[in-house]
Amino acid sequence: ESLQLCRRILDTYGDTPTGLRDLSISLDRVGDIARETGDLDTARTVYTESLQLCRRILDTYGDTPTGLRDLSISLNRVGDIARETGDLDTARTVYTESLQLCRRILDTYGDTPTALRDLSISLEMCAEIEERSGNAAAARALREEAGTVRERLG
Repeated sequence: ESLQLCRRILDTYGDTPTGLRDLSISLDRVGDIARETGDLDTARTVYTESLQLCRRILDTYGDTPTGLRDLSISLNRVGDIARETGDLDTARTVYTESLQLCRRILDTYGDTPTALRDLSISLEMCAEIEERSGNAAAARALREEAGTVRERLG
């Protein structure tokens, strides 16, 4: 119902950053339920739509810390589904893009607990894919960096 309301608001009032973000969040919640119930095809579909909305927000309204973080999280959700379905190449691609966004957020907006935590998580996700792909050295390097980032959190 929330998803339908978000779509109706956009249809009635047009695109706004808040309206697009609200729709993206509603899609993510639907995707989360689909994923938890094992419906990975539906989860992939709605997570991909959410990802497209996050990209559209940034393309239309410019970079903000929230917009960049939302995109990073959306990429991770798409990567999670790819990982769970054994598509390690897609998972690597989207997790790597998310990692680059996390680094960009830190470089642009400075160290915050949220940014550091997100970077640490992103590094761990990339490490898992490298490990599952047989790249132990790359996985180890990513995990070491994640540890260093966690130390910065205190």
